[in-house]
Amino acid sequence: MDENSKFGQVGRFIYEFQRVRATLAGLYLMLGDGAPEVEHPEMALTELASRTATLFAQRRAADVVAVSGFNAVIEIVQKYGARLDELLGRVDLDNVPDEAEIQGLLSCQHELERYQRLLASTPDERTGPMI
Repeated sequence: MDENSKFGQVGRFIYEFQRVRATLAGLYLMLGDGAPEVEHPEMALTELASRTATLFAQRRAADVVAVSGFNAVIEIVQKYGARLDELLGRVDLDNVPDEAEIQGLLSCQHELERYQRLLASTPDERTGPMI
């Protein structure tokens, strides 16, 4: 892979990660549902991920499988966040993200979108039954 392709891979990884982070921030706001303690999601990724996972677990407490799956996705997002920090700290053209890492980010994006749809389609005790 030539240098231009390597820089392209780094750029693609950053772009896909930003999409994942934006979706996570959207989920955080959706789960907060206007609660005053839910601030704008401009916070460190670890804090955003932790708060989102906590809110999801509270909202979907009866659905252990969904909570477990969501927590697994959050762990992967945090792993990719650490990888992004590594890339931004020092660009090493011998250690660029490979296609599997980018596909992993796309998979996280799809999973987070799936959880958004799940939340949007099912009521909870705060919102009441869907009309």
